[in-house]
Amino acid sequence: NTHLTYKASDLEWTSGVYTSYYGGDHFGELIWARYAPEANPRQRYYSGNGDKNETSVFSKVNWSLDADWSIYADLQQRWISYRTSGITADLVPLNVREAYGFFNPKFGVTRNFGKGQLLYASFGRSHREPRRSDFEQGVFTPERLDDIELGWRAQGSTAKGQRYKYSLVDYYMNYQDQLVLTGAIDNSGAPIRATSGRSYRAGLELEGSWQFTKQWSLQSALALSQNKNLDFVSSIDGVLQNLGTTDISFAPSIITSASVVYTPFEGARFAWTTRHVGDQFMSNTQSPVSLLPAYTVHDFTASYAWPNPVIGKTMSFEILANNLFSSAFSSNGYYYTYDDDFSVPGTITTIEGTGYYPQALLNILAGITLGF
Repeated sequence: NTHLTYKASDLEWTSGVYTSYYGGDHFGELIWARYAPEANPRQRYYSGNGDKNETSVFSKVNWSLDADWSIYADLQQRWISYRTSGITADLVPLNVREAYGFFNPKFGVTRNFGKGQLLYASFGRSHREPRRSDFEQGVFTPERLDDIELGWRAQGSTAKGQRYKYSLVDYYMNYQDQLVLTGAIDNSGAPIRATSGRSYRAGLELEGSWQFTKQWSLQSALALSQNKNLDFVSSIDGVLQNLGTTDISFAPSIITSASVVYTPFEGARFAWTTRHVGDQFMSNTQSPVSLLPAYTVHDFTASYAWPNPVIGKTMSFEILANNLFSSAFSSNGYYYTYDDDFSVPGTITTIEGTGYYPQALLNILAGITLGF
């Protein structure tokens, strides 16, 4: 990894090269079995290896046209190659020879209005290659993303000396072959991904903080979005069906949080935080069976930090009370289907199922941190 930087009064230019290599063995060992008299201790029941080479070159420039306007450009070229051999945990051969080349450009412009007010716009293209677990599922196509953003940032103080800071971002992300979660998991519990053809994510994100007295402050965030697959195709009851526009899995349309923070004196901090996550589907078919219901959670944190030259530079004590009202909710889960072709001879029926990861009710944690 090496780079070269040039700086002038109104210009900053950086170019560089990055290269990496990964090589590793992938295997599973039989560590225990009730009935395996002929098995050797720690006998491998599958084995393989994988190699990944990556090289990228980049060049980016930031140019201040004047006191108000600036532009930037960032150009990157990536080359990735994969080689795998052997068999998977499902005892299926995995022999991959794949090479990818990606050109990732990004451009932006910023307008500074002064007094902490900033407007910016950007366009960028990026790519994401599949990983080994995707190859095991037969996914070899890379993801392409075109991202357009328009944002506003501001910070300052009111006439009464109350400090504020906020940012507002509007974005549209257009995908080709987005790598999305299917909702299913593999035999080790890892999520499985697949490509979804054409899809998009569009939304509005707002973050802000307001210090309305010396002791009291408010911090909040709001994300509103639409996350859609276009012309999504899935096999249902043995027939490929075009489901049209469906929600992307694990993509709630609303996520929000707010914290009220009280600092009565130096080193002490108390915070009440409320988080809300909207409804989301665990599948890309928008099946009602795969719905993960919305939930709201309240947490409380109390901490105190003080200098402690005897043990170290600082010491802090913290208590966290999570899920104060013991709300029963699941923040994640999985969804699966299988075709039933035996209950009714000659008829295929798609059976759906789900699993959930319920979160703890009221739980309290305490900790001490030493700084050296």
